[in-house]
Amino acid sequence: MNRIKLNHLKITIDTSDGVFGTDIPFQDGFNVLRARNTKGKSSTLNSILYVLGIEEMLGGRNAKTMKPVLKDKLSFKGKEVPILESKVQLEISNHRGEIITLTRWIKSPSIDEKLIRVHFGTQLSKENKVNFKDFYVHMKGSASENAGFHTFLSNFLEWKLPEVPTFDGGDRILYIQTIFPLFFVEQTKGWSSFYSPISGSFGIRDLSKRAFEFLLNMDVTKNTKEREELKITKALLANKWSSLKQDVEELAVAIHAEIPSLPEKPILLDELSLNVYNDNKKLVSIVDRIFELESSIKEKENYSVVKISDVATKYEKKVKEQDLLVLQLQNEINSIRQDLHLERNNQQSMSENLKNLEIDLKRNQEAEKLYKLGSDVDSSFSQGVCPTCNQHVEDSLMPPETSIQPLGLSENITFIKEQINTLRFGIKQSQKVIQNKQSKLTVITEHLDNARRELRLYKSELNGNPQLPTKKELEKLVELKIHLNKLYDVSSSYEKIEQRFEVIKEEWRDYLSRQETLPKDYFSELDKKKLTYFEKEFVTLLETFSFSSINTDEITISHDKYTPIVSGFDIKFDSSASDNIRLIWSYVIAIYKTSQKFSGNHPGLMVFDEPGQQQMAVKSQKQLFEVLSKTKGQAIVGTSLEPEEIKEMTKNQTLNVIDLGEDYIIKPLTK
Repeated sequence: MNRIKLNHLKITIDTSDGVFGTDIPFQDGFNVLRARNTKGKSSTLNSILYVLGIEEMLGGRNAKTMKPVLKDKLSFKGKEVPILESKVQLEISNHRGEIITLTRWIKSPSIDEKLIRVHFGTQLSKENKVNFKDFYVHMKGSASENAGFHTFLSNFLEWKLPEVPTFDGGDRILYIQTIFPLFFVEQTKGWSSFYSPISGSFGIRDLSKRAFEFLLNMDVTKNTKEREELKITKALLANKWSSLKQDVEELAVAIHAEIPSLPEKPILLDELSLNVYNDNKKLVSIVDRIFELESSIKEKENYSVVKISDVATKYEKKVKEQDLLVLQLQNEINSIRQDLHLERNNQQSMSENLKNLEIDLKRNQEAEKLYKLGSDVDSSFSQGVCPTCNQHVEDSLMPPETSIQPLGLSENITFIKEQINTLRFGIKQSQKVIQNKQSKLTVITEHLDNARRELRLYKSELNGNPQLPTKKELEKLVELKIHLNKLYDVSSSYEKIEQRFEVIKEEWRDYLSRQETLPKDYFSELDKKKLTYFEKEFVTLLETFSFSSINTDEITISHDKYTPIVSGFDIKFDSSASDNIRLIWSYVIAIYKTSQKFSGNHPGLMVFDEPGQQQMAVKSQKQLFEVLSKTKGQAIVGTSLEPEEIKEMTKNQTLNVIDLGEDYIIKPLTK
């Protein structure tokens, strides 16, 4: 798809001596713009960049990038003529056949250089009365607001410019002017590199790569952005999960519940659970425990007032039961304390082993560094010689007659790392065991305190006035209500945590889904095909243009910078000056061909200002002209070759030669 075609260019300069300028019609296909050196050819081509708001390629912005002959004064008949007003007009069309005419003033007493007027129709190839609209350029919003010219131009070309990473960690639109160096080679800086630097980098990281990826419509642009976003998303979800895990554990500790064994990182759990101990020291859900307490309270409230004399026999029996319960609980507490003591010792032992292993790992890694530098430390270990004092050491507990060779440094490092990972996991598990046993100890201790209190109450009741009502049942009822209210508060907090959990779970599921859709490699399969095709076309073009500095079989395209390399080094280091020019020809044309092959975003336009740099051989220029004449897009070459040379070089080629003569291009205009 050819997104843009230049139809007509006109420069108009008003002076006190009349109207000067130049009027240049372009055609489809290959155009050769011919003029003598220093007569204004490059200024004319640069005016195309100016009217499009792309003059940053020339090293600045606005009219200061234009030559004095277009804004200050011009020479005519041996005298200098001051310029009153000047402007550039460019008629272009897109692939839908829509035609617009752009006007931008270089010098004007009333119109600012940042204004671009767009006529919606032809104004140069033939003059029509059509509507127009004014836009601004090189101001905030030029590439994003409706009145910004580059917003309008990108829509006219059907370019959906992507958001790309910036140096400050944010995202920014890939500005339209950053794309032009890959298909518009201006004379001053364009022949110095594959991507001539423009005025300011716009804060965009790897600017030339982003422009290359856009023209070829590579998946890597959006995939890279998606990976950056997923990296941030994962970090945010990990923080949310860590906060939720901490809140659940603190809530569990507050009511002496079982501490949930949640992983350190988010996973797709079906549900959260918070279990508490009931009166029988069994773990039940907090909802079930609330239901049990509500039932007990309701049952006790429905009882009538009981006198001590009515329950004396029952209380005597209860005293015996409570004595036995106190003994059992005390034994259970002693058992848990013993388990805790053993588990803490086990954890301490693992921590000490971990510390020793980390020291051992560091020593082995340092020894491996020395070994890789040429030291015989590894062989010394294997031979039973201390690498420090050179004394004999036993390197194994195996009998001397065994022929088993101990582990080398590399294997030993791997083995130690595995041990370290195992110990770290064991320490974490041990910590959870200690926390749960501590919670259970707290609960049973509370049960023991309650059992002792009840025992004292039973004995006190039996020693009291038999006609008084029992305090035991009243205190038990109050205790149950206090406990129930505490569980109500915890349950309310836990419900909010469950809501957060559901949100995190859905966000994590979405993250995993997006992660799954990304290609496993940096480049998608389609991107790999594009780069392979680009490399093939690039090398083929070099051979066509008689590139000779390096064997083309050794040339590849770097997947890091998308530039040609030889044995990992920049190809320009080993190329002659004229071959450097051939490299740029091939690079620009190969991008166009690859984009055409894979329906990329290339505009279908290539401009070369003076491609015959560095005393380029006429034969090579002829080969360039032949290649450009066969492309399906529009190509414009500015040259100072003689008319006879052009005629000889372009025999049997289809092209449009625009010969601007031997004098200055800027001359009096006739209506």
